[in-house]
Amino acid sequence: MGLGINAAHHRSHEQLHIHMSGLRPGVKAALDTAYQSGKIAKDWKSSPTQLNTVTGQDESGNPQPRSYRVVHTYSFKTLNLFQALYDNVVVARKGEEMGDQTMIVVEAGNGPNDAFYILNSWDGLPHPSTPQGIAVCDSLLICK
Repeated sequence: MGLGINAAHHRSHEQLHIHMSGLRPGVKAALDTAYQSGKIAKDWKSSPTQLNTVTGQDESGNPQPRSYRVVHTYSFKTLNLFQALYDNVVVARKGEEMGDQTMIVVEAGNGPNDAFYILNSWDGLPHPSTPQGIAVCDSLLICK
């Protein structure tokens, strides 16, 4: 399962649009592999500069690789996801706006206490080997 929040500026009324949906095949395995090889940030401060390519699917089922900032966290007990995103991405990166951000939360383990991956992207996120970032979570989640 994944929890996805699309960028507000891509909605007709700039509302918060939340998806709770299954992950597309291969997404979690790709995140696990990236984490095990040390490619996923372990704290919010290093996540804005550490990009990962995660391949989802477009509306026709074709592979859609996109750029994401990914951070691994063990708990939400003291973490406000929106404040962490604002402080460590929007303020730190200057030029990005909160309303342009997409965030996806994916359980990182097989049990309820293991951890979570938090993925973040926006339209202008560059990556040398893939198309620009994305402002919606539909390519990684089975959103219908």
